[in-house]
Amino acid sequence: MELPNSSWLYFDDKLIEKPATLKQVCDKIIHADSFSKTVPLSELIDPKYKIAVQFKGVEYKKSWTLNVVLECFVEDVLSLLDSIEKSMPNKSINKGT
Repeated sequence: MELPNSSWLYFDDKLIEKPATLKQVCDKIIHADSFSKTVPLSELIDPKYKIAVQFKGVEYKKSWTLNVVLECFVEDVLSLLDSIEKSMPNKSINKGT
């Protein structure tokens, strides 16, 4: 699932930013060579969002950058969990009494 409201990934040689998937965000966090807290430019994102982080690393000799707005990322993950929960059949859990 892409996270277009919160996470963007680009390879530094092309500078073409694309929404990252949840899997890509997790993989990049694990394999990042560097991490920094950034202050995003107000014209790039809604000014009410204050916490953004940037991860950098190398994959197959290509440098990459991942930008994540944490407040939006949490909302995206919670929405994903809601959609998964709605798609699952209701299962009652019988607890021994």
